[in-house]
Amino acid sequence: MNSEAATSSGWAQASGWKLGSVVWEELAEEAVRKTRIGENPNDGQPGEYTVILDPYATADLMGMMAGDGMSAQACQEERSWLNGRLGKQVLSPMITIVDDGLDPAGIPLPFDFEGQPKQHVTIVESGVCRGPVHDSYTAGREPGAVSTGHAMEQAASERIGPLPMNLFLKPGTSNVDEMIASTQNGLYITRFWYTRSVHPRDVVVTGMTRDGTYVVRDGEIAGAVKSLRFTQSYMDALAGTLSLGKNCKTLWAGGTCNVPAIKLERFKFTSSTR
Repeated sequence: MNSEAATSSGWAQASGWKLGSVVWEELAEEAVRKTRIGENPNDGQPGEYTVILDPYATADLMGMMAGDGMSAQACQEERSWLNGRLGKQVLSPMITIVDDGLDPAGIPLPFDFEGQPKQHVTIVESGVCRGPVHDSYTAGREPGAVSTGHAMEQAASERIGPLPMNLFLKPGTSNVDEMIASTQNGLYITRFWYTRSVHPRDVVVTGMTRDGTYVVRDGEIAGAVKSLRFTQSYMDALAGTLSLGKNCKTLWAGGTCNVPAIKLERFKFTSSTR
């Protein structure tokens, strides 16, 4: 939603496999509220900030982490952020990421495109890298491996390989209001947009904020800034997790994901848009 003066915009989204999963009135209220508090934004300053991310932005973190290395094919081709890190603590102990096609809190998908049943796969456990998802092809190339039920529909021009399509980021105990109240100087961000991978082995991503970027000062929202550009390793950002929200949203990010808001200690912005 855009304001009448076209100086701000707001965003809200929900997904689900039941009609009741989408509460239209709440989505409209959220978009309108963000539009109003974002009017007449100032130019943002580049730098490293503590950030509070709405689930919409958290979903982008999960989507890029999935695309840049949760697949066994990416690992076997030595282009995954999991390469050389299995069994190692690389993310915050608060971070646990699983893929579960049977959990009704997401959008269930019990079988893959080979007809194999979906398995519950722990990809990151308390910040420790555990392993990728497999289809029958990647499992056949790796001694002792079995399909985890993550085969994708194959395109005629390329082999896509297995992908996690039902991701869950384990929630915490906080909420956005508490995250803002505990922040002396930072940014509250609605979502990321036009994100592209720069270096998959470290999940370095470039992109922009969109539909609400707000300055947080002394525990309160102190106004809005124009969208900011960034180049940041999502791995490094998640290593500095300060808190996670207790409520999750089911969203689309290349696959479905169920994610909370998250507060990160460090996130680097390179410039403001005009």
